[in-house]
Amino acid sequence: MANKERKYYADGSLAYEVTQPVEEEYFYSVDPMDLPEAPELDAPLAETMPVPRQSVAPGAILGAAVAVVMLVFLMLSQVRLSIANKDVLALENQVKALQAQQADLEISYETAFNLTELEDYAVNELGMQKPRSDQIYYVNGAAEDKAVILDENARQNSWVDRVGDFFCRIAEYFT
Repeated sequence: MANKERKYYADGSLAYEVTQPVEEEYFYSVDPMDLPEAPELDAPLAETMPVPRQSVAPGAILGAAVAVVMLVFLMLSQVRLSIANKDVLALENQVKALQAQQADLEISYETAFNLTELEDYAVNELGMQKPRSDQIYYVNGAAEDKAVILDENARQNSWVDRVGDFFCRIAEYFT
């Protein structure tokens, strides 16, 4: 087979021409390779191999500790939030009850004073009468006010007057 030349396609590909028959001896002409035999080990492989040791970074430990602390704080804040929500709900219920009580009291207050009933009671039971026009007097408040405003800053007292005023106020307190 080595003596025979193979024809290649003319277009430049390196593929063999498929129309030419291939002899069977070509497939078996390659000599088998001699592989070296594996050495026999006296001890098992697992005992001779060193066990790799894993190390943990200090930053990873610190990060995990911070995450645990944050989770604890989160759970505690959730507990406090639920307690606050319960208190708010109780106070809202109390406010609703007080608003209903206020509405009831306003209704009872408005119905307690009926002006027509009061007028009938005053006229019939107490003997009161409506005033006549000559009994009505009007007060004229057109006169000017006669108030005097004192200016504390304008009044200049000496320190002796101030000390005297202090002792007078103390004496007034005990008498």
